[in-house]
Amino acid sequence: MRKVLVDQLRTGDRLGRDVHSSPDVPPLLRAGVRVSESYRYSLERAGVAAVWIDDGISEGIEPLEVLDVDTKRQATRSATFRARCRAAANCRVTRSAI
Repeated sequence: MRKVLVDQLRTGDRLGRDVHSSPDVPPLLRAGVRVSESYRYSLERAGVAAVWIDDGISEGIEPLEVLDVDTKRQATRSATFRARCRAAANCRVTRSAI
C-alpha cells in the first residue's frame, strides 16, 4: 500500500483504505473501491489531497500509523474548532470547548 496524491490517481487504481473528508462523517469511499474519473473529481472537490492505494508497486507493504484513529479524530476536531473560533470575533477557546 502506498499514498498518492489525488491528482496522480489513475482510473482503475484500488483504494487501500477508507477515504474520509471529515472525522465525524462516514467515509466518502471504502477500501477496495476502484477509482473512476468521477470519483477522482469528487475527491478533489471534497478537499482530499492524498489517498492510500493497493497496487503492484506496494504489494505486501502495510504502512504503520503513528497515531491511532481516535487521536487523529480528536486532533482534527480541535484544530477545526480553533480555526473557526479564530475567524469569529471575540471567541475564547477553553479546554472544555474542545
